[in-house]
Amino acid sequence: MKIINIARGNPDSSQDGSALWPYRATTAVEFDRIFQENRGPTLFLLAPGTYFTRGAWAFAEENFAIIDPNSSIIGVGGSEATRITLGVDYEGTVNGQDATYIEALIGGNSGQASDQMGFGGFTLDLSDADAAVPVSGIHAYSSGCTIADVRVVGVTGEWGAAEGFGLLVNEAKGGRGGGSKIVRCRVEATDEEDTYVTGIYLGSLFTGGAPNAIEDCHASYKGTPVGKRAHAGFAANENTTVRGCTSAGFDRFLFCDTGNVGDLDVSGCRAEYGYCAIDLPAPASANNRIEYRRRIRVSGCTFLNAFPSTDHAIGILLQDKTDGNRQVKLEDVDVYGCRFSSALTPAQFYAVSIMGLETRRVWVRQNQFPAGCQTRGGVWPPTPQAEVIIEDVPAGEG
Repeated sequence: MKIINIARGNPDSSQDGSALWPYRATTAVEFDRIFQENRGPTLFLLAPGTYFTRGAWAFAEENFAIIDPNSSIIGVGGSEATRITLGVDYEGTVNGQDATYIEALIGGNSGQASDQMGFGGFTLDLSDADAAVPVSGIHAYSSGCTIADVRVVGVTGEWGAAEGFGLLVNEAKGGRGGGSKIVRCRVEATDEEDTYVTGIYLGSLFTGGAPNAIEDCHASYKGTPVGKRAHAGFAANENTTVRGCTSAGFDRFLFCDTGNVGDLDVSGCRAEYGYCAIDLPAPASANNRIEYRRRIRVSGCTFLNAFPSTDHAIGILLQDKTDGNRQVKLEDVDVYGCRFSSALTPAQFYAVSIMGLETRRVWVRQNQFPAGCQTRGGVWPPTPQAEVIIEDVPAGEG
């Protein structure tokens, strides 16, 4: 793997990217050119300072990827000392067509295997882009991807157009699968009223091998939500732990309606939310193949329904939205030792809402819910379901 050093300053022909003679950049064009001219597996090391990029559109010839598979961008001074800004000169067109969705940094591509990738030690500032379209932060296509000590500021999305993401990891075809981590990261969505954003999404669909993890991360939205449009702090699919994470201002702490969700362990997390703490609907279709939500454990978490985004709120939502005869399996779900509180009146708060005929082994035990809230009325359909145990809330507790 090549190692390329980058520092602030005016470019010079004598520079070779070594530690003694790093490539230098002041403008977005100069910064992007370094990545365009150094392809293949490469470790890019950024010295402290502020850098500018035109975003993923500047890398059309490289399938819009700022780095190739098995490559990394690391700020050696950490996120407080190193900043990458998507400036007002971002690339807004490609091949003469206006961009409808901007991703600032893309690593790899969906069709080329990558077993390691990294982003770390910098702040990614999207707030100066002044784009009229949704703007996301980092999108990585790789297994074994590590994103650490990254702060993303100014993420935007638009309901009915494109969802925005602060940090998004997807598997690339042909890789070993699994083994990705997002740790000590912060995502801050814009405070615009109508922003459709998921803060951090580790979208690994790999069911075996190395596990994935989201740890010690925070996602926030400071605007005023409009009808469940400040989407979610976190999202995940298979074989993933979510530990010690916090979110504020979103309608949901954790959400996923794309692909299967399984072997998901959420523990020690805290969130202030508007609609649903854990929301895992399953709108299965030909384009969104979903078979199950299974082996899901939520423990030791604290969730506060701090602001109503609809006329009711839910602690845990499992919902099969499949049309026709085929059903999504909702099974092996354990919600244990969590505290749920709400600013809504008890009659408007549902501890658990389950909708699905293929529901088995769901346990909601030893949690604290608002006194008098609905603990059983949210289970539908009323036909017998195997091993669905939802404890009543002791009178006066909450």
